[in-house]
Amino acid sequence: MKSFMKTVFFAVVLVASGVAQADFKMKGAEVPESVEVDGTKLVCHGMGVRTYMLLAKVYVGALYTEKSPLKAEEIRDLTSPKRIFLNFLMSVPKDKITAAWRTGILDNCKWAGSCDEAKEVISPLNSLMKDMGPGKTLAFDTRPGEVDVLLGGEKVGSVKSANADKYITAVFLGPKPPNESLKTGLLASCQSE
Repeated sequence: MKSFMKTVFFAVVLVASGVAQADFKMKGAEVPESVEVDGTKLVCHGMGVRTYMLLAKVYVGALYTEKSPLKAEEIRDLTSPKRIFLNFLMSVPKDKITAAWRTGILDNCKWAGSCDEAKEVISPLNSLMKDMGPGKTLAFDTRPGEVDVLLGGEKVGSVKSANADKYITAVFLGPKPPNESLKTGLLASCQSE
């Protein structure tokens, strides 16, 4: 009984001290501290907010890698899995999301590979998109030549192409990201605000 009470006391102290806290918070959106992809534990490398027209906060994005800090080019060229996680703060219809992927991939295709190949990634990726709303999540689990798309934590499909992983990474870390502060945050660190 004494041993059981010590265990309960220790668990209560851990929770109260925040040591057991597993998530970061930004703009009210939760971002996991770590995730597992293909049996590999990934840690939060950085996080930031996607803004639109300087005022609208679209989503909180987080990048997960095995280690950090890494430069954008190092992340693009990783042969180990990585995850890009988006927790939406507002409603965004599917047509706006698919237009953003198209623009993001084509604006950054030379940084990631060939623009002709990039065009082949857009349709399969966009076919997996749905309307998103506050609290809904979208994630991309990437490995060389393949990207798994997860909606609400559930895999909905994959995109396969020699550089599919690099095109998705380029949208966020290439020379023309959705907004510079998002890219800076993804390359910085993870911490609650």
